[in-house]
Amino acid sequence: EAESQYQEGQAGLAQMREAQEAGEAEYASGEAQLKDAEAQLNDGRATLDDSRRQLENARAELRDARAETEAELQDALAELNDGEAEYRDGLAEFESEKADAEAEIADAEAEIDDAWDELADLEKPEWYVLDRSSFPGVGTIADDADKVDAIAAVFPVFFVLVAALVCLTTMTRMVEEERTQIGTFKALGFGRRDVMFKFLLYAASASVIGAVAGSILGLKLLPYVIISCYSAMYPVPYILAPIRWGYIAGCLVVSVLCTCGVTVATCYSEMITVPAQLMRPKAPKNGKRILLERVTFFWKRLPFSGKVTFRNLFRYKSRLLMTIIGVSGCTALMLTGFGLRYAISSISTLQYGEIFTYSGSLTMEDNLTQERAETVMERVRGTDGITGAEGLYSKSADAASGEKTVGEVNLYVPSDPAALGDFIQLRDPDTGEAVALQDGGCVITQKLAKLLGVSPGDRISVGSGEMAEVTVSAIAEGYVLHYVYLTPGDYAALFSEEPVPSTILYTVEEDADEGGVNRALLKLSGVQGVVDQSFYSDAFDDLVSSLNMIVWVLIGAAAALAVIVLYNLSNINVSERVRELATIKVLGFYDREVTGYICRENTIAAVMGMLLGLVVGIGFEEFVVSTAEVDVVMFVRGIPASAFLLSAALTLLFILLVNVIVHFSLKKIDMVESLKSVE
Repeated sequence: EAESQYQEGQAGLAQMREAQEAGEAEYASGEAQLKDAEAQLNDGRATLDDSRRQLENARAELRDARAETEAELQDALAELNDGEAEYRDGLAEFESEKADAEAEIADAEAEIDDAWDELADLEKPEWYVLDRSSFPGVGTIADDADKVDAIAAVFPVFFVLVAALVCLTTMTRMVEEERTQIGTFKALGFGRRDVMFKFLLYAASASVIGAVAGSILGLKLLPYVIISCYSAMYPVPYILAPIRWGYIAGCLVVSVLCTCGVTVATCYSEMITVPAQLMRPKAPKNGKRILLERVTFFWKRLPFSGKVTFRNLFRYKSRLLMTIIGVSGCTALMLTGFGLRYAISSISTLQYGEIFTYSGSLTMEDNLTQERAETVMERVRGTDGITGAEGLYSKSADAASGEKTVGEVNLYVPSDPAALGDFIQLRDPDTGEAVALQDGGCVITQKLAKLLGVSPGDRISVGSGEMAEVTVSAIAEGYVLHYVYLTPGDYAALFSEEPVPSTILYTVEEDADEGGVNRALLKLSGVQGVVDQSFYSDAFDDLVSSLNMIVWVLIGAAAALAVIVLYNLSNINVSERVRELATIKVLGFYDREVTGYICRENTIAAVMGMLLGLVVGIGFEEFVVSTAEVDVVMFVRGIPASAFLLSAALTLLFILLVNVIVHFSLKKIDMVESLKSVE
């Protein structure tokens, strides 16, 4: 029992231990739940604190928004009150001006009705379809191209004539040198055609090579030179310069006919000679008395060398004539070149230095009244550095006489015609005397008078749109553009409106800062723009410098041709008289004396040609200048003394150069070989 009780006690103890362990487990679980509850409580408190802070922030934002809204509401109420006040003022103004506005609307509606009536009465308009040539730029450059074409039709004639002369002398010399060979061929039975074929082949070959080379050079180089010169006046695009086979063929035919024709003419005189005479040197021409010998007081005073020189000159008349013609042609071409250069380069000096003597011009604002224009003029005169100012009404117009019409004419009406001479010199083109601008007639520039074909006393029509007739009282000197000058009274009578000045011409002191003066003028009220006179002169100088290139090409070609002609003729003279020259060298003539024997003849003949060329060049230069003129430019007439001096100096220089070359050729003459018997 005791063990049983012990066992039961042990079992109860075990149960009690299990109960204790279960209680401890429940206690631990309760503690964990308590900790979780405490943590949740803490999180709830934190969330509650955040919610309270957000609530406070929201209440603060609400208070700020409520204050801002109240302020905006107050501003809106104030604006509303102001708007109501403006509305009441506008309504009152509208009520007061409503009647005037309704009256103006009624007048405008009446004008519209009248305009509709006028529009209904208008005739059906006539349409004009204009092609490209009607545009001023195209027409102007086409006119300039025609001028160049006219010059190109003249100069080649002179060059071809001189070239033909060179061919004549060259082939004559060649045939003379081949006399023995020609005689040998004829003695062997060759016909005239067979013998002549050699010389024709030589002449044709040289012509073909020269024509092809010259054509390519002329078609590729010279067009770009001329185009670059005209690019200063026109915005010329890229120009194609293709090979013109027709031009090459024409040049080839002309050159071949020229050289071959000369060759046939030269050979024919030799072919009719018998072989026995051809195989011997050509007998020199017989000497004979000349006309100069009859002037005894002059002939007796000539030294021996002078008498021989004059006899030889008239002994070889053909060579003398060829030298005179060749040198005169080249000298005339050079004189034309220098004269053309003077005619172009002097325009700027005369137009912008002597005729337009004002320093600059300013343009006033449009639609100024007479009083406002006079106020601007007084302010210009009061500007530091200004010595004088003159108002000028100017506009572009047309001028017509009969069927002739010239556009782009500058119509000038000075405010005070008596004071115009201080700014623009109106002077007679022939006498240089001043021309007065008076009521009862207009003054026009000489180029305009030439284009219209009028003279003082004739009547012309002037205007833009509405034309009015006026008498030409005088013609004034002018070189650039066209000008018509009228007095204010004549303009008002012709066009029924007062000429309000639109431009002011002014002059400045010599030592004044023109740039500063122009800047001061631009600041004046009523001034739209200022142009310094040097702008136009510099622009024209740029144009002249580009055109000078064409002139120098002409002068260079003429100079080169002169050298060729002189050298060729001198060389022929020496080759034809080599036995004569060898003889006088054997007789004791020094090299210097032999050179003088030949060169005196060449020099005298060349000087005679030079003098003739200076005379012929006057007419040729006048023709070229009048042909090369464009409609808006008047070239300066006359040739300065410097052009004559330069042309003569260049010709004399070429003569001296050829004489030096001839001197060294004469020194190389072999006397024994030259005098050897042909037998």
